[in-house]
Amino acid sequence: MAFREANDGATGWEVLPGAWAPGSETRVAAAIVQHAGRLLLDLRSQEEEGLAPSGAELGELGRRCAGALIRNRLLTTFPGDAVSLGKPPRKRVARRTWEVVPLDDAKAYGRPGCPYWAVHVALREPGRGVTAAVVSVPALCGTVTSTGSRSLWHHPGSPPGTAPILLHDGARGREAAVALGR
Repeated sequence: MAFREANDGATGWEVLPGAWAPGSETRVAAAIVQHAGRLLLDLRSQEEEGLAPSGAELGELGRRCAGALIRNRLLTTFPGDAVSLGKPPRKRVARRTWEVVPLDDAKAYGRPGCPYWAVHVALREPGRGVTAAVVSVPALCGTVTSTGSRSLWHHPGSPPGTAPILLHDGARGREAAVALGR
């Protein structure tokens, strides 16, 4: 799998057929994560039109669909690697392992109009730890990567406000986010 930055430089990475270059894992992962984000946005729009389930069922469907897309593309692109969906492996990895959270916060995803859900992918290598990581918040058109020119928040349009947005887990982290916000 090869990649190139989309023509306008703002919509992310376009995945092209062909070979991937060693060291380009972050860029390839960013393209895959952005495709999964578009799939999740499409699924959510189908729910709004009454063509898909809602609430928790929508979250579970989104998690399964995005997980399958990410898993299949990673295994096709990096056939010697392992893919772990959901929670990272508890023991040390013996080979390169992609840790995937296809839909972080399925509750928020199932809530109409709520943009605070994300897609995560990280590559863990034996003896090196995490060597590539991508987080995308598709409903806010944002992607953060661990390396390269996309290592900071990328937003293709105007930011949703002038102040930074703090995201936190609805069940945990509120106090830390409030303190950080102050």
